[in-house]
Amino acid sequence: MYEYPNGFHGAKIDPSNRWVIMSQNMPWDLIEKIYAAKFTGPRGNRAFSSRLAFGALFLKKALNVSDADLIELIRENPYLQFFLGFDEFSSEPPFDLSMMSYFRQRFTLEEMNLINEAIIASDPTKKPTSDDNDDSGNGHSLKDDAHVSEPNTSSDQNSELANSGTLILDATCIPQDIHFPTDIRLLYEAVCSAMRHLEKTRGKSVTKSQKALLNQARQAYLSISKSKKNTPVQFREKQGILLKLLKRCLGFFESPSLSKNISPTTLETIKTLTRIYDQQLEMWKSKINRVDHRIVSVSQPWVRPIKRGKASVNTEFGAKIAISTVDGFARMEHVSFENFNEALTLQESVERYKDRTGAYPERILADKIYRNKANLAFCKSHNIRMNGPALGRPTKDLKLRQQQREAEVKEAGERNMVEAKIGEGKRKYGLDRIMERTQQTTEVMICVSLAVMNSFRHLRKLLASFFSKRATLIYYITYEVYAFAS
Repeated sequence: MYEYPNGFHGAKIDPSNRWVIMSQNMPWDLIEKIYAAKFTGPRGNRAFSSRLAFGALFLKKALNVSDADLIELIRENPYLQFFLGFDEFSSEPPFDLSMMSYFRQRFTLEEMNLINEAIIASDPTKKPTSDDNDDSGNGHSLKDDAHVSEPNTSSDQNSELANSGTLILDATCIPQDIHFPTDIRLLYEAVCSAMRHLEKTRGKSVTKSQKALLNQARQAYLSISKSKKNTPVQFREKQGILLKLLKRCLGFFESPSLSKNISPTTLETIKTLTRIYDQQLEMWKSKINRVDHRIVSVSQPWVRPIKRGKASVNTEFGAKIAISTVDGFARMEHVSFENFNEALTLQESVERYKDRTGAYPERILADKIYRNKANLAFCKSHNIRMNGPALGRPTKDLKLRQQQREAEVKEAGERNMVEAKIGEGKRKYGLDRIMERTQQTTEVMICVSLAVMNSFRHLRKLLASFFSKRATLIYYITYEVYAFAS
């Protein structure tokens, strides 16, 4: 233990601490460049530093805590304050709780992907060379930024490189923090939301008749939600009552006296409630349980039901992402709140791999859904081998068939790397339930979780190399002592 040379006055900092090591390998220069571009005008309050803004988001996912708990942990822990760039330890809250929402809004998905690429490129196990222009002492240079932001455009050099590396692909759903949606609950919440915005627009409480309407909607909702057994006839009857009440609520906003005072937020909510009414009315009339672009949440209308077909959870509600892993590092290839076929993202993922490395992958490990004719033809044209059995009838050579089967089992085990990454993110870094309330911040925080996983991957590699060198040294010392004694 000694006082850290870069200065953290008033505290003894251990340089082997994980937050100290990761702070040295974060791309702070790139983050500052992205963050500073958001502030163009001379007016406004003094902005927080980019290291504090991004570091708070990073620590929230790394520790998997709420915003309020994060502030308390930062206030109590000098290593977290060192990671955020504090000059000295302070027991005061670093910022107000509401600032976390603004920090999340300062970054876009594209910018977070650039930062994630820079984190992957900053390998602490590699020794720095004399060509690296790194004046910040954090393991990231401006040369790395150029490498991340500008793909290799030398076609002559790319054409000479042979295929190399393994690209592993998979997709998963990231559940959103919403109530499990039912049609009855959704309609009741729509009626309550309409009445709240009506009261806000009028500037005074609702009338007695409107209160009676709200009570009628609550009775219809509770008669279904509190009953142990509901027949389809009862469910359909109460659903029809809530549809009529929602239509009456939406009709209040059509009066000329209210239309002049409607705020943009209320107008957007009315559009959402109207779409909910149209979708529920269509399903109620046609007696079906499916509609395109179905809204399942009043407060988060962009969330969609994603059919996964899993044994435990048949349908999940949240964003669907396609990710890739190379050497244990995860990247987001595609994200959408609408369901999509992940097989359609394979060719784009391969082309991005080529832009990063200059060559196509030698092989692709993916699920069976990726093995369609278009993807197989694409892989064949670029000399890429894809795991899984070949199309057509199996060979009659039993020995060759056994070898193919053993290779399939081995590659299936290697493909579990991406499944492990998904499990790691959901168990440890908050991907099991996203608490953010807007579409943009949800996508950003999903990418932050991947960046956190990649940072800890670097940390594990660094510790592994340290213990490997130590074990080798112990082996040679033991060998020399044994040789001398003999």
